[in-house]
Amino acid sequence: QMDFDSKTARNVYLLEENGNIARHFSNQEIPGLTEALTTVFSNETPAQTIWLEPFHSYVTPYRLAQGWRLFAVEESTYAAEIGLYLNQARIVMAIICTCAFLLIALIFSNVITRPLKELVASMKRIENEDFEASVSIAGRDELGQVAAQFNRMSLRLKELYQTIYRQNISLKTAQLDNLMAQINPHFLYNTLDTIYWMSEFHHTADVSAMISALSKLFHLSLAGGDSDMVPLSSELEHVRCYLYIQKIRYEDNLNYDISLAVDPEEYQVLKLVLQPITENAVKHGIDQTGKGFIRINIYAKENTLIYEIQNSGKANAEEINRHLRERTPAKGSIGLKNIQDRFQLKYNSQCEITCISGENDTTFLIKMPIKKTGKD
Repeated sequence: QMDFDSKTARNVYLLEENGNIARHFSNQEIPGLTEALTTVFSNETPAQTIWLEPFHSYVTPYRLAQGWRLFAVEESTYAAEIGLYLNQARIVMAIICTCAFLLIALIFSNVITRPLKELVASMKRIENEDFEASVSIAGRDELGQVAAQFNRMSLRLKELYQTIYRQNISLKTAQLDNLMAQINPHFLYNTLDTIYWMSEFHHTADVSAMISALSKLFHLSLAGGDSDMVPLSSELEHVRCYLYIQKIRYEDNLNYDISLAVDPEEYQVLKLVLQPITENAVKHGIDQTGKGFIRINIYAKENTLIYEIQNSGKANAEEINRHLRERTPAKGSIGLKNIQDRFQLKYNSQCEITCISGENDTTFLIKMPIKKTGKD
């Protein structure tokens, strides 16, 4: 009987007494192993398993009768298995390290970049003049210090903005008051001059009517108190008084018509605009020809309120528009420059004054934002 399990041996060699290989059973022959067995093993070889390094194999000898020997050779696969395990371990470790790196990067991004994004968003709000912007980054590190400094800057900008805004409002109010104060003496001078000449010719009834209309006109000039905005109805009554005075002055040489496509009680307008424009129309429409007409049309289009003042005179519209664009007063048009400056102070660039010259007439178009009564 043989004391070994042949199923576990990849190679089985049977040696004769003289050392020659009598027979072998191999799953896969190992080159050089047969020669090694005949030279290495002898009759004195102990019956124990030994390791053959050159062949990476374990050899177990078995003594048989008459000096024959049987060798079971098992090629070792430990090295390959260990190498496989090591490769698998390296792959697993690489995956674990990659996941750990991504997790650390995500945590770092959340801790570092999130406050930076919040800071950038708040800076954009400051750019849009939203001085309520602030950042909530706690801590005493560099980001916390930057956040605290940013919040102090935002608060300071808000204080400065409010201060400058109030100063600009005060300055604009003073400028508006000054410009409005220029209109009344100019018109008053012309009206009193007319009353004087009428009194010289003993037109007492006309003088009385003009003084009464002048009194009402200046009463309307004070409408709204310190406010520069009045109902459109007040502006219309104001210009009617003016045209009534001019009608007495020019008698039958002046005709006028006022047309409305809006409810004058619903609209708030900048006061002392319609009368100076109408005065300019009378000056160019009557003084040049000796007689003529004035037509006033007021209507709304989309979000714009439009004054359309037409006179029968002829004006150089191109030159007037050029002066209006360049913001320099044309000769004899101080009133237009005054209105343009007041519009600029009140509405910035949302208003427009345009002169249109026809074949036998001149039209001024004044466009301004609609402001309803009782609304900001």
